[in-house]
Amino acid sequence: MPYDVTSSYNSKVGYRVGENVQNHEAFGVGVYTYFRDHYVKPKSAISAPSGRGIQFTNSKAVFLNGQGGIEHIVNNNGNGVNSGSHG
Repeated sequence: MPYDVTSSYNSKVGYRVGENVQNHEAFGVGVYTYFRDHYVKPKSAISAPSGRGIQFTNSKAVFLNGQGGIEHIVNNNGNGVNSGSHG
């Protein structure tokens, strides 16, 4: 995710699969944060439609430094990361 964002970036994600996609496999997707200038905490690192054809394997979010973090990994599921947890 970009370093120099404002707090309005809370509604963004680092990796997005289009709403109409029916088949998608991803392995080892990682989204990291270093929100340098403002406290930002998006809901999820990854957003994807739900369905049998959508699969994520070994995905993670990593807090590098800065302010805020990410609340969840994929679609509001999975443990997030913040200044107290480093991925």
